Amino acid sequence: MGSGRTQCRTTRLEQSCYASEVGWTRLPRRDADAMRGGQDSTLLPQVLTEQLQRLNPGVVDRGRAEQLLHRIGRVPPSLAGNLEVWEHRSV
Repeated sequence: MGSGRTQCRTTRLEQSCYASEVGWTRLPRRDADAMRGGQDSTLLPQVLTEQLQRLNPGVVDRGRAEQLLHRIGRVPPSLAGNLEVWEHRSV
């Protein structure tokens, strides 16, 4: 049985491979920091607002996407925060 550290590396590698398969691209840290407006945020505001609109046509316009961005931005970046967003996804 491997250490937890080895298992995490394997999991990250598998996640990375899956992400590539579904069309995601790796974003260099410098670019991500610039798009986030610094290292304190976990969101890419422009990407999130554009994708919310693209994935919810006729339901989420620019204004609604920006409201959702601000609501999501206040949620803690944790498993509990993920659950909070998931439970309120239809709001």
